[in-house]
Amino acid sequence: MTDRWGPPVASARRALTARWKLARRLASRGLRKGTEIVGTGPAAGGASVRTLKTLSDPRVFLGELPLVYQRLFTLEAIDDPSLLAARDGELADAMSRWRRWRSRDGVPLIVKGRPGSGITSFLNVLGSRISQDGGELDKASLDGRIDDEEALARRLAEVLGLEAVESLEELSAAIFDAPRGAILDAVVLDNLEHLYMRVPGGTDIVERLLTLMAETDPRVFWIGGITASAWQLIATAEPTAVSQVEVLELGELTGAGIREAITRRHRRSGLPLRYQEPDSSRRMLSRRLKRLSDRRGYDDLLAENFFTRLERTSSRHLRLALFQWLRAADFDQGEGVVVREPERPDFSVLDALTLTQNFTLKAFLEHRTLTLEEHDRIFRLPRQESYQIFESLQNRHLIEPVTSNGAPAPEGGLPSRSEIEEDLRYGVRPLLVGAVISHLQGRNIFH
Repeated sequence: MTDRWGPPVASARRALTARWKLARRLASRGLRKGTEIVGTGPAAGGASVRTLKTLSDPRVFLGELPLVYQRLFTLEAIDDPSLLAARDGELADAMSRWRRWRSRDGVPLIVKGRPGSGITSFLNVLGSRISQDGGELDKASLDGRIDDEEALARRLAEVLGLEAVESLEELSAAIFDAPRGAILDAVVLDNLEHLYMRVPGGTDIVERLLTLMAETDPRVFWIGGITASAWQLIATAEPTAVSQVEVLELGELTGAGIREAITRRHRRSGLPLRYQEPDSSRRMLSRRLKRLSDRRGYDDLLAENFFTRLERTSSRHLRLALFQWLRAADFDQGEGVVVREPERPDFSVLDALTLTQNFTLKAFLEHRTLTLEEHDRIFRLPRQESYQIFESLQNRHLIEPVTSNGAPAPEGGLPSRSEIEEDLRYGVRPLLVGAVISHLQGRNIFH
């Protein structure tokens, strides 16, 4: 029997053994993933807390980097056109609209994108290009909520260099009364999210602003920046007003775009760069590397592998991708910079948030920043409950106080981590925006 059926039986035994090993491996992987999701693993919670702590204040880590990398890999908005990656098409489109306006055939332009897509950097570079093209331009960043027409009219008059006015109608008249050449050619208004609130009548101010833009377009080329989610809400509430402007959308950065952004920055340093070879557990990659004979192809495959993983771990959020690249880079190597594989951040703490906390995070993304009083109005909650929600999110390192210029409040002079101040604005921590979006999209809360 063994002699007659030995080979087929042995073959079947090997196949069954291989399938059993595969099933056991998949089951083990699924169990680990399930443990991470529900947060019952002994180290999952601790690892996630460490991730949030590291990303909540990157200034200590960034301060230890070589000065050239502190400048090139700044996590703030850029204004250097050479560092703006993967936006050539959108920039050319915006410049064509500017030239149409100069030919008296333009309309106001709204630039939208998801939170963290680089709207401010794009507007900075676009403004530089318009100035280089002979246009006189100024930019205003709306870093606090404006829900009063007079306050907005005075702010815009100041930007335009006009006398103070009390309404947008008066501002429109002042713009047309000004001699040609006496006012700016273009005005950039960033953070338009601060002109609306998701409450009854909360889009009235932005509706009047859009009408002002359309009325005065023969004299001023208006450019606005806003997140796509906020613009969607405004468009739903004010479809007629929105039809007066054109919209340019900044698409989500791909892995290639993230690679281009990082490569452009590193090349300015002039240092050699090498991506570290994977460990023995990456068998498929190791086999592909062994088949390559030329060094250039070898290095390119290592870089491709790195950025494929970085695209996943950063949720395609450029600011987080830049930070993760810096964390993976070793600047103490004699031959230049050696980059290890990126660590996958653990955001499992987000899975334990309540529905109320999740919707508050959504409100932060839609409104850019919120105060306690604004949160009360949006959700129709008593102050004590809003305080508790803010407190819980700040204790988890998810939100932070924001200064009047929209930047995180500096260390020193801040309230302690367990205090929420009545007169402070709060926002999602910049390096966590991508993770929060992915988390809320997974629960069908944010679109």
